Amino acid sequence: MLGLRSAGLHANGFTLVRSLIGTTVTPDLLCRDHLLLDDVRELRERAEIHALATSPARYPGESARVLPPGLARSSRPSWQRGAVYDWISEKGVSEEEQRRVFNLGIGYCVVIPESDVSPDDS
Repeated sequence: MLGLRSAGLHANGFTLVRSLIGTTVTPDLLCRDHLLLDDVRELRERAEIHALATSPARYPGESARVLPPGLARSSRPSWQRGAVYDWISEKGVSEEEQRRVFNLGIGYCVVIPESDVSPDDS
């Protein structure tokens, strides 16, 4: 399972974010969204895509729709999250709540055969 990086928070959870910052806006919150279609097309050229899922950080909810029960597990992210998520943690939002509300830096999840994974995918 590969995670395609998101640009940031997007619209996910902005009600929660506004409750943390009031009217303050920081550059981390002004990231421009990008479409992941080109990333998926590029991956299709070199790998067999078995499934796609949105918001994979919300394990097991979204990923469970495309994977057998018990296969998608994550006790903590194995990817480097953006600093904005550390800031949200410092404001008192639990990891569980962040997983439920935000993408935690992953915009899309792609399931491919292990044999199609290359060192560039890590």
